[in-house]
Amino acid sequence: MTAIYCSTTDKIPKKLHYAIIGNTSTHIPGDQRSIDCPGHGYPASTEYNVTYVAYLDKDEWAKEINKRMTSTYSSDKNFVAVKVEPAKIEISTLVNIS
Repeated sequence: MTAIYCSTTDKIPKKLHYAIIGNTSTHIPGDQRSIDCPGHGYPASTEYNVTYVAYLDKDEWAKEINKRMTSTYSSDKNFVAVKVEPAKIEISTLVNIS
């Protein structure tokens, strides 16, 4: 299996790869003080995040897309499939003395 779950940018492959970008959310309940006295304490909130799963094998990536699209859960279909070719960055310094 070549799926790479990228939680930080340094885990994203630096060569041509395929990826599935999805969404997640985490509900954070408020503390008791915010329930007893609205406007005080820490209220309930929801944090939204993006997931990035990279694939070095195009066939495996395609199988995962097919699996998600044929799922009975609509949440599995909320993603973007991309082909990624990272930019090659070169830095140079030019000193011109007249």
